[in-house]
Parts: sequence; structure tokens; C-alpha cells
Amino acid sequence: MSADLLIENLAEVATPLGSRPAAGSAQGRVERLRGAEVLCRDGRIAFVGAPEARRQGFGELPDAARLDGRGGTLIPGFVDPHTHLPWAGSREEEFIERLAGKSYQDHLPNITGVATTGDYGRLVDMLKQTLPNAHRVGTLFVPSEINSVFNKEQVEKEAAKRGLTLVSVPVETSGDVANAAQALVSKELDAVLQIPGNLTASAFASIAQAANRARLPLFSYVSKDARMGSVVTVSRDYEQAGRDAVDLVLRIMRGEDPAKIPFQLVSRSIVTVNLAAAARLSLVIPEPVRREAAELIRE
Repeated sequence: MSADLLIENLAEVATPLGSRPAAGSAQGRVERLRGAEVLCRDGRIAFVGAPEARRQGFGELPDAARLDGRGGTLIPGFVDPHTHLPWAGSREEEFIERLAGKSYQDHLPNITGVATTGDYGRLVDMLKQTLPNAHRVGTLFVPSEINSVFNKEQVEKEAAKRGLTLVSVPVETSGDVANAAQALVSKELDAVLQIPGNLTASAFASIAQAANRARLPLFSYVSKDARMGSVVTVSRDYEQAGRDAVDLVLRIMRGEDPAKIPFQLVSRSIVTVNLAAAARLSLVIPEPVRREAAELIRE
């Protein structure tokens, strides 16, 4: 059986310029290859270009599996082009102020909803309970991600309220995370407090590895991170977010004015504690933190 796959009959292949991940305005620079084909061989892209050039280089490929592009546009890579309905539109400004007024209470009259922003203060509280003498914690953040910048600002505020300094190191591509994480853990920290973000979530293993090598406890805002080395995670319960949103819909359907309904945060967060990761650092997780955990990871 042939291991070749030929994607043909395309109007175009649209791909970002260059071979490195792009960020910010660079993501808008796209090369459009009209009438191109894509040949995959043994699970890798072997050729992108005109059919004539493919025939010259690879022949007619009579045994290849063929995928009819039906005159469409092929976009390579895994793309997550989603938004959240309450925040649909430009997010160049802080989204609550831009689309919903000045605060959760003071918002546009026809908009309300459930915000899934992090349970920032609760995790910082748990960090302080676990490390009462901590003064400096660190995080990576992505300047080109609006949500990462927003999350950093919120965690900075919550940390400052509790006498903590948040040290942040910027990173722009997944290939830079390992080096940035190594730079972060060298900054005389008491712990790593990783904020939520798209790029840092996808490269979290590199952050966990750097923290582990430096023997720094790691705290974060995504539940799955606990399986990758975080000693405590606090994440919003997205199923509960759906239930909360339904409750808002029912209130409006029953005649309540959305202008008088404040935006609300998800009513439940999920705490996960990795006792095995803590034990490797000779770290004792306080009983009050354990009691709040929905899951205790012991091995």
C-alpha cells in the first residue's frame, strides 16, 4: 500500500510566510499559492506547489491516496479560530470595558453573561498558605496574547494584596519557552505561579521541567497541569459555567432586564492537589488546602 497522500484540485494553499511561528501583526503576512497541490509522504509534507512541478519531481503517483480539494483553500496547521459569544468583536482593549461598560455591574444594557477569567486570588491564597514565607513568585507571559497580558495584570494585583511580587518573563513562540522558563527560575523565586495563556498552556511541560530542575514548587490555573507537575491548581469549572449561563438566560426569558443583571464569574472552581509532586520537594500541603481539593493525586 502506498504511503502517499495527494491533496489536489485546490484553488489555493494559504500559508504564513517564513518557517518560524508568527505572532502579532506577522500572523497577517500570508503566501497564497494558486492552484497548488500538497503531497504527503510517510506522514510528512513532501511537496507543495504546482501540479506540473509535482509530476516532474514525483511522477504521476498512480497508487497514491487522493483527496479532492473541490476548489477550496487549504490552510496548513492546527488552527483554533474561536471566540466566546459574550466577548465577540475586537479585543484590542480590555474586553469588559470595551464591550460591556466599565465593570461587571456597569455594562451595556443589552449585554450580560458569565466570565470565565481565572480564580486568581484563590490560588494565590493557597500558595501563601503552603509557603507562608514566600515573597517572590514568577510566571511566563505572552505580550502578543491579550488574554495573557490581562491574566498577568490580575495576578499581579492579587499577589500584591498578599505581599507577593510577581516576576514575569516575556515569551513569544513555543520554541522559546524552554529558555524563557530557565531564565525565569534563575530569578531568586520562592515558587512559580504560572498564569493561564494559550502558548504557555501548550508548552507547559517545559515550564514544569524548569521548575522541577530548580526545585521550585509550581502553582497554576489549569487542572491538567497537576498531572504535569503543579502542586496545586485552581481552574474554573466550565460545566458549571454552562449551568450559570443557562440560569441567566432563564432570568431574562422570565422578564428580568439584562441591564440590571451584573456579569458574574463562574460560581465554582476546581482545586487539584498533587501530593506526589509536593513530596518530591519535601513540601507539606496544609490541611485546609487539601480539604478544598476535588482531587488528590498521590502518585
